Amino acid sequence: TMTTHLPPQPRRTYFDIPNPFEPYTIINQHIKADLKDLQDNQNKQQQKQKKVQKAQKERFSKTKKNQKDDSFCNKYFVYIMVAVFVALVVVLMLMKMQETDFSISSKYAAKDYYGMLGAKKGDTTRAIKRAYRKAVVKWHPDRNPNCGEECIKKMSDINEAYMILLNPETRAFHDRHGTEVPDNLIKLAKEKSGSHRGAKD
Repeated sequence: TMTTHLPPQPRRTYFDIPNPFEPYTIINQHIKADLKDLQDNQNKQQQKQKKVQKAQKERFSKTKKNQKDDSFCNKYFVYIMVAVFVALVVVLMLMKMQETDFSISSKYAAKDYYGMLGAKKGDTTRAIKRAYRKAVVKWHPDRNPNCGEECIKKMSDINEAYMILLNPETRAFHDRHGTEVPDNLIKLAKEKSGSHRGAKD
């Protein structure tokens, strides 16, 4: 008879003994894995939700800022338009005044009443009266019998200049335009001068 030689069997140890709790361990591992996956999904959802909320906040903040900027621009646009309108009105008024001054200057001849009287522009009424007295002493025909027509012409100019420069309206007209004063203003100045003299008398 032939004898069969079996390979030697390894010696069994304690760890080779089947673990009765091994199925529960595997289930527990699966549960932990599922819980971890669930936690990961929840974390991802929370992160995604935070990103969405952050994007919404940024969008809202940007929209609010744009609205604020638009309101600021609209507010100052009104101010700018008002300022431009006022400036335009002022420019038109100045142009109208310059046009009036030019028409008056071209209509009336240039004349220097201050020079005729021997006074200066900006002198006080007292200084003008003093200059008038000096001019009368110098050019009056009674004081210069040999002067003739020149003194008569000079005294006529001196009296005219004195009357113009003593009256506020005619003096203001001459100071502004540097021309001779219109006849209607001269007539008004003569009337006021006559009324003042009558009041003094």
